[in-house]
Amino acid sequence: MTSTTQAAIDRHELLTPSAAELAADPSYAAEAGVMRGRLATPGDAIRYMLGGHATITVVSLRTGTRYTFKLSAAPKKPNGTDPTDVPVFVSVLQGTENESDYTYMACLFRAGAHVPAAGGRILRWTRGSKVNEYSPSALAFKWFWATLVWKDYMDSTREDTQLSALRLAERQESFAARWGRMEIWHEGKCSRCKGKLTVPASIAAGMGPKCRKIVAGQMH
Repeated sequence: MTSTTQAAIDRHELLTPSAAELAADPSYAAEAGVMRGRLATPGDAIRYMLGGHATITVVSLRTGTRYTFKLSAAPKKPNGTDPTDVPVFVSVLQGTENESDYTYMACLFRAGAHVPAAGGRILRWTRGSKVNEYSPSALAFKWFWATLVWKDYMDSTREDTQLSALRLAERQESFAARWGRMEIWHEGKCSRCKGKLTVPASIAAGMGPKCRKIVAGQMH
């Protein structure tokens, strides 16, 4: 990871609007009937994506390009498989039917010890992947996921006493700039229980407090 890449987490949190601010923001419920809520923080994005039934749209603020992805947890085995061992399949919308025109692209597997990951997961293409990993949609998801991995890495090294305050500030600046180049939208339903979200704080997080706590406990 380059010095430029290692640059900015705490300030990102200062730049990120709160749930209350989002609730008062006209763009909060953008495109009524399509995507209902913006996931403003990396932490909320990771939790939402690992909920088991997530649909997100990633929008580039530079180009306006957007891709919609569905993330579905594999069925749990009857022997009580550890939820962190269940792979999450990533598919990309490639047609006009928002519910059915998804093509399997890649998979999020549980990461091993000391492996850079987001929410304890690493992104891998498999033999069953139907989308080339160098296609525009794949590259967009890779860039987005790498940003989330960077967030986890930054958090894990936040207490590193060998990092100067200046170095930490540089990290914060750099990360805030990278995260600020995109928006992440969800469809207005909890990604774990599929329930419709109506409370502003839950819409901002992509799930209610109970489901959020459960998913957070399964992430590492």
